[in-house]
Amino acid sequence: MQVIQSKDEFKALVENIKINTKSYKNPLGFGICQVNLEGPNSIKNIDYLIVNWNKNFGSAAIFIQVLQEQDIVVDFTQDEVVCNVNKEFLKQSLHAFTPFLNDMDGHKNIKVIDALYTQLLDGKNRETEYRITFIFNDQLLQSTEARTLKQNALFGM
Repeated sequence: MQVIQSKDEFKALVENIKINTKSYKNPLGFGICQVNLEGPNSIKNIDYLIVNWNKNFGSAAIFIQVLQEQDIVVDFTQDEVVCNVNKEFLKQSLHAFTPFLNDMDGHKNIKVIDALYTQLLDGKNRETEYRITFIFNDQLLQSTEARTLKQNALFGM
């Protein structure tokens, strides 16, 4: 992701992503969660750092584009998509959000990825993974991450 210099450039990028990404659609909900593990394949708990439900579609578009640039397919025909978040994802996302870095209090998604990026650079929390979840259809959800996201949205996390 290129470093975006202005808010107008950011808006243009978001529109470009929406127009040029095959089958693009805004998610009903999305968020980055902290997944604490008990063992290699056992989730102890999931905490969403912020829940976006029918809002912040610009952030969703940026996150989807960054995933695609990492060769991770976001299938808009699925009810839900869950992807791992790594340092490169966070770094590239921050490049897109550069015009907003001086006012992170007004942009909670940016505040979260900035904090996670700093934390991952420091190498903390080896028992913790971070994932981003998108819900595209309000159906019976399969993953623990998607069910937790929807539950948090419904009960006003």
